[in-house]
Amino acid sequence: MEQITVQMDEWFFTQGLIGYKKILENYGEKVKTTHDGLIIERKHIELLTEAFFDFYFKQYSVANRDKKTLRLLHKKFKEGDKKAKTDINKILNDTKKKVEKYFSGAKEGAQFIMLP
Repeated sequence: MEQITVQMDEWFFTQGLIGYKKILENYGEKVKTTHDGLIIERKHIELLTEAFFDFYFKQYSVANRDKKTLRLLHKKFKEGDKKAKTDINKILNDTKKKVEKYFSGAKEGAQFIMLP
């Protein structure tokens, strides 16, 4: 069997199907819908673990969060907020410590550690 139609008839089941669709479509897979449910394909089931990891890796990325925060703080600093420099330095120093701990053996990690 290559596909099966699943109907949304209970609240918790509906929420699960919404998550299933969101995770797979974030991964680049089209999930077909019906008027009251989804069509689950074999290829989607085979991709689900990789798509799930990819979705949550992107969603909760510390690097992306820090990048957004640094950009906002940099903008504030350029506008004259001197306190922002302290916050920028704290984030950069915390990141440097993490890189030293986990990535000092990698070329990019060593380059980052050596930054002034």
